[in-house]
Amino acid sequence: MNDSDFVEGNRVQAVEYAKSNENIATVFIGAGHRDMIIEAKDKMSAAKYIARNEPHLVPDFIIDDIQQQAAFLVAFAEELNKPEYNQ
Repeated sequence: MNDSDFVEGNRVQAVEYAKSNENIATVFIGAGHRDMIIEAKDKMSAAKYIARNEPHLVPDFIIDDIQQQAAFLVAFAEELNKPEYNQ
């Protein structure tokens, strides 16, 4: 599997997580994590950095594999980049 496969595999969970955890979404956006991932040349590397340094932003249902955590955070950032979260 490549990185985009991992991200796509986490997309549904990221969408649901964003909708049901408004406070986490607000913190993630406010801390600049969404923009850091979206604007990065290597989104997975940026997400791995966040996963290592801000582990409380990775939900408990994501396994402790850094690749999986980063893929979830990329999908989460992409979800939070939609217009409905930029109000």
